[in-house]
Amino acid sequence: MSTSSIASQNTVIQIEDIDDSYLLGVASVIENVGDVSAEDIEWSITFEGGTVFIPIGGIRNGACKSISPGERKNIFSGPVFGFGFGLLTPLEITVSARASNADPVQNTEVGWMFLFIVRV
Repeated sequence: MSTSSIASQNTVIQIEDIDDSYLLGVASVIENVGDVSAEDIEWSITFEGGTVFIPIGGIRNGACKSISPGERKNIFSGPVFGFGFGLLTPLEITVSARASNADPVQNTEVGWMFLFIVRV
């Protein structure tokens, strides 16, 4: 008697730490750590706390067609302008990503903002 097995392949995306080394915004990386290409990826970077004028509504969205296994996609918030009182006004930054064939993921970090300087 013979048996056969089929290895299950998965698409798994993850979000790395939020990088505040950019003068006018923040960045992160979406990485496909699965076995199958992630398809139709939509991502967002959301700012909550203080007063964020740009991006409008405190949200920057983007998309990419696919990320192959082992591949990384850099994402950037673009310029962030607002008003906060530095350490007195916490700024919650959330990076979210979802692919049509993977579970949604997000990474949230708390930082602060003073005019156009954002730090986590």
